[in-house]
Amino acid sequence: MRLAPNSKTDMALGVALGGREVGLAIATREHLVYDGILNLQKIKTEELRERQFAVGIARRLDRYPVTRLAVVVLETPGTVKVPLVEIECRRLAGIARERNLTLTTYRSSEVKAKLLPNHSRPSTRALGNELGTRFLSLAGKAPSAEPVPGADLVPALALMRRTVVTAHERYWSRMFLALGAALVDLDAELLSRLPPC
Repeated sequence: MRLAPNSKTDMALGVALGGREVGLAIATREHLVYDGILNLQKIKTEELRERQFAVGIARRLDRYPVTRLAVVVLETPGTVKVPLVEIECRRLAGIARERNLTLTTYRSSEVKAKLLPNHSRPSTRALGNELGTRFLSLAGKAPSAEPVPGADLVPALALMRRTVVTAHERYWSRMFLALGAALVDLDAELLSRLPPC
C-alpha cells in the first residue's frame, strides 16, 4: 500500500550511497511509501552526477513529508573510497540542515545486523528477502531464493558451491539497504521517545 504524500505520520528517507547507483526508499514504520534507484552511471562528469544526485533527493523531499534522513555508507575493506560518495555525504548533511531533518548515518553491516538479528552473518540477500516478504510490493525486486538461479535448467550451475549474485539482485541491493536504514532509524526514534525504565 502506498501512502498519500500528505500523510501526517513520521517518514524517513533512506539513502544508500554509491558512485554509480544510489538506493532510495521512503517509509513509515508500517508502510513503504517510495522505493527506487537513482542511476548516475551514464552521466559523464562528476559535477553533473553531483547535481543529478541533489535534484533527485530534493524531488523526493519536496513530494513527501519526510522528517528523518537515514544514510547508509557501504564499507568494503581494501577498496578505494569513491570521491562522489564523500561529496554525496556532505551534500546530504547540507540538505538536512536546510530542511531541518534529523540525519543519521549507518554502516551497511549495522543495518543488516539490526534487521536480521537471528543471522550469524547477515547478508544483503537475506535483507532483501526479509523486506520482500514484509512489503509485498517488493517481492519482484527481492533476490532469488535459489542459491544459484537457473540451476534447474543448467545442472553444471548446481555443482557450484557458492551463491551467484545476479545483475537484478545487485541493482536492487542498494534500495533494500536504504529501506533497511529508514526502518532502523524510525525504530531508533520510537525507542528514544519511551521513558527510561
